[in-house]
Amino acid sequence: MTRETAIAALVPAPSRLHAVLAQLLSSFEAELAGLVGEFHGASIGDELVAARDGFARLAAKAREGAGVDDPVEVAAIVDALRRPLRGRDRFERLLSVHLGAGFVEDAIAQSVALLAETGGIEPAGQAAFDELLGWEDAQAPLVTALRRLFEEDSTLDDRLAMWGRRIAGDAGVWARGFYGIPASKRADEVVEGAEELLEGFLQEYYAQHSRRMNALALAA
Repeated sequence: MTRETAIAALVPAPSRLHAVLAQLLSSFEAELAGLVGEFHGASIGDELVAARDGFARLAAKAREGAGVDDPVEVAAIVDALRRPLRGRDRFERLLSVHLGAGFVEDAIAQSVALLAETGGIEPAGQAAFDELLGWEDAQAPLVTALRRLFEEDSTLDDRLAMWGRRIAGDAGVWARGFYGIPASKRADEVVEGAEELLEGFLQEYYAQHSRRMNALALAA
């Protein structure tokens, strides 16, 4: 089986990518709205409000252009990432929003690039996704907030580094499921010749995760 055939078999259609993106952005917005309240009076309050507002704008824009897709399947994909990434306290939840948003953006961006490689998405559709990606303005306040928390509590960074490594594994499992690969199977067992494609995807996926962890001086 060719690379083109594997991409066609594994990568979700643009409508599915868009629907998942809109729901996950909405979930990050809601999580940040809760964290604004939980960190009320803390030194990072302004940063959390800025991040919340940034993700609110992104979510609203994504919802405007989201087409119709299977709501049950989309909800299952969204929940498969939200459940394992939900932290046990407000600090883990804050890191989860930052890293989780990064995982989602990377997964969508790589998927769109693969579809474009094989003609699975029209140029106009690719341009529409380009408008929905690039979340630095929303993510930057979270990086500032986390760095400030580490300065205030010298024990917090080690604990959150462990959390970041744990959820990276969960996010990798989610990415495989996003492409229809059960955790118990190799990609080649689902689609012949797909393992090489998936390995390349995950290599870039984890490289971007390491970049985000390094930016916070956390061991990836």
